[in-house]
Amino acid sequence: MKFEPSILSFMCHWCGYTSADAAGVFRIIHPPYYKTIRILCTGRVDPFFIFEAFKYGAEGVIIYGCRLGECKYSDGNLQVLLIGESAKTILEESGINENSLKLEWISSTESVKLVKDLNQFFETIKNIGPFGNETNWNEKDKFLYLDCASKVCQDAKIGVLLGNISKKLKNLRDLSYSAIKQKIEEKIVNKLKLKWVEIEEKNL
Repeated sequence: MKFEPSILSFMCHWCGYTSADAAGVFRIIHPPYYKTIRILCTGRVDPFFIFEAFKYGAEGVIIYGCRLGECKYSDGNLQVLLIGESAKTILEESGINENSLKLEWISSTESVKLVKDLNQFFETIKNIGPFGNETNWNEKDKFLYLDCASKVCQDAKIGVLLGNISKKLKNLRDLSYSAIKQKIEEKIVNKLKLKWVEIEEKNL
C-alpha cells in the first residue's frame, strides 16, 4: 500500500494562514495530506503540542511563522525557534529523524513559496516513511516514547531555561540561527537528555 503521510501545520494568522488562504483564492494546488491549525502567533506553539501531534498520528509537523524580526507580537517567532530546536533535540534523543519537524518563515504575500514548501516537506516525509520507522517501534513503543517526550516538554525548569535563553539573545541582539543553536547546545541539551532519561526510566 502506498504511503501517504499525514502532516499537521501550525500557521500564524498573520503570515502562513493568510498565504494559505490566498493560495486557495488563486487556485494554487495544495498537497492534500495536511491539516492546519491557525494560531495568532507561533510563539503560542507549546512543544507539548508537537509531540502530541506525533503521538496521535502525524508523520510530520511544520510550523509557519512570520519572518524573524517581523513578528506582530515582538518576538513570538524567536520563541518558536527556540522551541523547535529543543523539540528536534528530543526527537534525536529518541532516535527519530529531526526532519520530521520543520520551521518556515514567510510573509503574508508568499502563497507560491508556502505551497512549494508544503510540497517539499510532503516529499521529505514520504522519503522518511511512517513516524518511528527508523526505530522499528510498534504502536505501544511509539505511544510510550512520545508520552515521555511530552512530559519533558511540560517540565517547568525546561520552560524557564528557554525563557532565559530568549532574554540573553535579545540583549545580545543576535537572533541568528547559529547563535540560537549554540545557546541551546550550551544551556539546555544536557538538561533535556537528563530529563528524558529520568522520565523514560519511570515509564519503563
